Amino acid sequence: VVFTVRGHPAPEAILRISWSLAVLFMILAAREIYFIRDGTRWMAVEVERESRARSDVLVRHSSDVLMVVDSGLTIRFASPAAVSALGKPADALTGQLLLGLVHPDDIAKGSEFLDRVLRAPGTPQTLAWRLRRADGTYRNFETVGSNVMHESAVEGLVINSRDITDRVSLEEKLRQSQKLEAIGQLVGGIAHNFNNILTSTMMRLSFLRQNPSLPDDVITEIEALDKEARR
Repeated sequence: VVFTVRGHPAPEAILRISWSLAVLFMILAAREIYFIRDGTRWMAVEVERESRARSDVLVRHSSDVLMVVDSGLTIRFASPAAVSALGKPADALTGQLLLGLVHPDDIAKGSEFLDRVLRAPGTPQTLAWRLRRADGTYRNFETVGSNVMHESAVEGLVINSRDITDRVSLEEKLRQSQKLEAIGQLVGGIAHNFNNILTSTMMRLSFLRQNPSLPDDVITEIEALDKEARR
């Protein structure tokens, strides 16, 4: 329109117009870049917020006890499942030493387990041990420990424990049942062999009793032995 109305403008005018267009283009481009970056940043914040919210829901509704332990093995966080599994609210566990919950017979292997977790970042370690409830009883737990000290959001050891007391009890009952079955098979085998011996004895007594030359007192003893064998 400018060229049509005014003809051919001077080169200086063309240069000014070009610079104005270039500046306008740069402003518009910068504005778009700003909004794109701002939108990307907003989306990243939303994704992180949703991820944290999802993780929080999973932790709150998980039946596993999730703990975060520092390098000194002090509990810094415990999930709500601690109430049902250990009989203690999460806040009551915070600040306690993890090994203070361990059965005395399991402390040695528990210490060795936690040492492995500390020495092997990124490599999960597993352990079966007993942890004390608030009422003083102990429950069996299967635990997976991971060292995530390098993660700024955690900076600790993640200890995920699942109560397997019922499973351990069933396995123990199964072992006892298998032992009883083995004993039953052994006793049955002994009884079978003993029956064979008694059957042979009764047959020999029967042959002896058929001897007409035996005195009456001997026959009486033979019949008594046969009766005892049959009993």
